[in-house]
Amino acid sequence: MAFSAPRKLLRVVVSCALLCGTLTLVSSHNGVGVQDVNPSSALICACNNETRGAARPLFNPHDELSSDLESSAAFDQNKSEISEEGWKTVHVYVGKTSSNDTTSNLWQSFSQSKQDSVVKAMLPRSGYFIDLAANDWQKDSNTYSLETFEKWNGLCIEPNEIYWSGLLRRKCTLVSAVVSGKHDELVQFASTKGGLGGIVATNMDNERETNNLKEFRTTTVDEIFTKYHVPYVIDYMSLDIEGAESVVFPLLPFQTYKIYILTIERPKDDVRSILRAQNYVEVGVLGDYGDTMFLNAATPNFKEVLRVGQFEITMQQRQENDNKISKAMSDVDLRPVRVNNAAMGVRCPYYLLEKCGRVLPAWDTPYEEIAATLKDK
Repeated sequence: MAFSAPRKLLRVVVSCALLCGTLTLVSSHNGVGVQDVNPSSALICACNNETRGAARPLFNPHDELSSDLESSAAFDQNKSEISEEGWKTVHVYVGKTSSNDTTSNLWQSFSQSKQDSVVKAMLPRSGYFIDLAANDWQKDSNTYSLETFEKWNGLCIEPNEIYWSGLLRRKCTLVSAVVSGKHDELVQFASTKGGLGGIVATNMDNERETNNLKEFRTTTVDEIFTKYHVPYVIDYMSLDIEGAESVVFPLLPFQTYKIYILTIERPKDDVRSILRAQNYVEVGVLGDYGDTMFLNAATPNFKEVLRVGQFEITMQQRQENDNKISKAMSDVDLRPVRVNNAAMGVRCPYYLLEKCGRVLPAWDTPYEEIAATLKDK
């Protein structure tokens, strides 16, 4: 369904009524400005194919802006039908301005634990990313700075509509879909918890949530990759889906796609077993939330890329802890740090890879255990 927006439309709020299979575009002077978005941005909504019907009004019917938008929208009823595959497309015109929403061209990190800075150091070039789930367009984003300052591109997968107006500032392709291990499964989703929202199910972070739940139909990573022609080499994938990693990760199409760098929040035993089988090694644990970075052994210049990443993690830790960075670091500086009795940072230095590279310990492994292992080496 395509809308032809007024020439001077500066504010848009986009929402998708997933249960009725319709999408409503609302103009509002009080909305979030998205005039700085790349005009090629597209919003993709996965809808419930069985319950589509009349649009649910998501705005005040007495708002004069609503009637203005209705009069300016070109609506084709035949084209509004959801495809047999369960996808629906809306093209949002956002103007011919740059998607770079910053006044400076100097690098700034927006990741919660400097993941973007480490990726930039490891792969100092433009690349392709998958951000699942993307969450806020800028705050705590692992891909915003790569896209803005380093000219990366990729997919931003985010089903929560509260983030869409912000993500439309970005040039990444925005895919609204709940990703799970099964196709077209009906799930409950905690959508009012901001960045902590997600599927409500056993062994997931939101398993006890009962308030303000929404129903979504799920799709799979493989379907999304195929539909949006994801390149066979993915330079970086950020995976943070609040405990659903164990459901999604086993179905990642590793046989078709090569993913060089992965960051995963608090990876569980089953996820680490798959990483081990796919020849990933740990770069380090960033921050104190359990965000763990892994590097595929098939990455070009693998050992050098790993070395650079581990030095960057160590430098970021020093800067965060005491703002003192030595002029030159050596291999002996690559070691874990104690955070709440757990070992964070670099836990298997690149020069000991043959000895500890296959271990992939839990993110919260006690400091003494990691330190004793390294001492023995």
